[in-house]
Amino acid sequence: MKILVIDDDKVMRTAIRKELEKKDLEIIEAECGKKAIKALLLNDDIGLITLDVQMPDMNGFEVLHKIRTEKLSENFNNKIPVIFVTANDTLEDRIRGFELGATEFVVKSRIRDELFVKVMRIVEPDNEFMGTHALVVDDSIFSRNIVSSLLSAKGVKVCTASNGIEGIEILKDPVNSIDFIISDLMMDKMDGFEFSKYVRINLGMSQIPLIILSAVSERSLLIDLFKIGITDYLMKPFMKEEFLARIKVHLQRIEDNRIMKKQYDEKQQAVKQLKETQEEILKLERRNTTLAMGVTANHEINQPLMVIRGNCELLEEQLRNTLNEKQKDKIKKVFESIKRIEEILTQLKKIEEVNFTQYSNITKMINLRKTSENIRKDDD
Repeated sequence: MKILVIDDDKVMRTAIRKELEKKDLEIIEAECGKKAIKALLLNDDIGLITLDVQMPDMNGFEVLHKIRTEKLSENFNNKIPVIFVTANDTLEDRIRGFELGATEFVVKSRIRDELFVKVMRIVEPDNEFMGTHALVVDDSIFSRNIVSSLLSAKGVKVCTASNGIEGIEILKDPVNSIDFIISDLMMDKMDGFEFSKYVRINLGMSQIPLIILSAVSERSLLIDLFKIGITDYLMKPFMKEEFLARIKVHLQRIEDNRIMKKQYDEKQQAVKQLKETQEEILKLERRNTTLAMGVTANHEINQPLMVIRGNCELLEEQLRNTLNEKQKDKIKKVFESIKRIEEILTQLKKIEEVNFTQYSNITKMINLRKTSENIRKDDD
């Protein structure tokens, strides 16, 4: 990775280079703001900038403002991580720097102790929480950047909002698949309490971890927050280690729930498949039973039926000249009944799918009309 070191002091640039060359990083130096902008135009693959605050022609804040707000070239990345390196570390400078989009601050007297570590957090994040997406809601740019930096260093993709209303809009956007939320309590427009309430009730996000950060420790307020469904509460100022430990616990719970849901879904799918298989087996057994019944019926009934038909035909032939119309009609009905029995036997022999109809309260019978319709469809 290429790193651009911007400082008007050659001794300081050399000290920074010495620290960063521990990792065999490619260093480009610039002694002022104008030369830094030129270096950025010539090298569109710069991945990190260290930036002095106090410089003669263009101070560090002005350089950062230009980087963040102007498209210096076609392929220029105005979101390059920027670490301010300053001799005069004040809260005002930090707030101003974070508001402009700084990633980190390092005091010059602590370069040997802090610079390399902070650079490596950006260059090679430990990715413990890689693949997760967080929403950070806080009206203080200073606080937002601290929390965002801690999470980004762990591989978290971070969205930020300056109040609850902005946070809700981010959560409503289906493009933003948020895994957990960190919100300040005291904010303008919509505070953390109302924001949390809206997330849980109006958006229906009952499972997503929602952690509140605040300097307020009033017991009744904490009880009310937990009543509306927040997951956790952390007092400001907080220790980095405690903050990350809390996040880890909640992310682990998400992962555990995901695994359990997957196992449950797989089990339900297996149960469904087993049930379908059992139903298919029962259906096959019913079909085989019915087929056997049809074959048996044909075998056992056809022979005596042929005897009945043959004898009826013989009687009709012998008595043809002596039968009156009423007797002829009765013999005709006998032949029609024989034919109907033969048709039923044929249907039973061809059954592929059995359709039942209710015969009595406790008994069912085969619906031969519907069964014969299926047979005709198969024949067609």
